[in-house]
Amino acid sequence: MRDTDNQKLADLALLGLLAVAVLTVAVPFLSPVRAFVVFFAVLLVPGAAVLTFLEIERPSTYVALAAVLSLAVCTAGSLALTWLHFWHPLVLAGLLAVGSAALLSTDLSRRLQPRTAHPSTEDRA
Repeated sequence: MRDTDNQKLADLALLGLLAVAVLTVAVPFLSPVRAFVVFFAVLLVPGAAVLTFLEIERPSTYVALAAVLSLAVCTAGSLALTWLHFWHPLVLAGLLAVGSAALLSTDLSRRLQPRTAHPSTEDRA
């Protein structure tokens, strides 16, 4: 999404979704809400974190790419755990959560900083 205000809101919403998902996993919360929150967090957050490196114009494209990239990242991580004979899915979930939060937070802080005009090279001469 090219509009920085929309991207700021998306980053905040995804960080909030991630925080709620971590909270519902950490606290024994036996509700169907837990499954939906964790499902949508796994479906959107890792891919959206990868998309912070790209400028996507249309929101529908952004959501579709976030979902596909999230599934690809989770599948690659699961495959790596299987090949290494180190099947600990909570470790993978923790790594994905920390990495996604770091990328989303970095993107949000970058977008919140005021833009300064850079002097052109002609002004320096």
